[in-house]
Amino acid sequence: MTIEKLHSDPTYSLLLLLPHDDILPFVERQFKSKTITIRTYLALNILLVLFTIAVAILDIWQGFLGFWAVLKYFGIGSLLVFSILIPVHEGLHGLAYKIVGAPKISFGVNWRMFYFYAVADRFISDRKSFKFIALTPFICISLFAIIAIIFGSIAVKWISIGTLVLHTTACAGDFAMLSFYEEYQDAEELLTYDDVSQKQSYFYLRE
Repeated sequence: MTIEKLHSDPTYSLLLLLPHDDILPFVERQFKSKTITIRTYLALNILLVLFTIAVAILDIWQGFLGFWAVLKYFGIGSLLVFSILIPVHEGLHGLAYKIVGAPKISFGVNWRMFYFYAVADRFISDRKSFKFIALTPFICISLFAIIAIIFGSIAVKWISIGTLVLHTTACAGDFAMLSFYEEYQDAEELLTYDDVSQKQSYFYLRE
């Protein structure tokens, strides 16, 4: 379907217009919802914090690392999220867009609120494609971090734990979008496309 056909199709109605420079209010609204997606995401973050505390106590008690060494390596992993992993994360969104057929990918940033995003200009994504695009960075980076935790040295282990915890937290926007889709899971279809020139994303619903 083309954008022109989508606009002219009376079975679709505009559900949401999301400005790229004003995404945080949307994310905050979604986190106030009680969707399974949000509850699962919050539970996952709590479990990761408890896991980190438990492993830290165990490693310090067994003498593998001191308290300050744990903090140092955890901090290095956290810093990686806000440096190297930001372009990696958005690049994986872009790769996912390419896999589902988007011809043109671009990236944006809101420095005032410090968030980044990948968009595919005037490419229409259906529900299945959008979920794949949203989840690809979370799944790929989490799997890589988990493998490093299991098989890496003690230093690599704690750097990876820091990366896993902070990256999962940084995926809040992706899970907010998935929560939005869950709210309309009973609808026949939910389509979206980005308009880079207008810096907005459009969501069209067919009941």
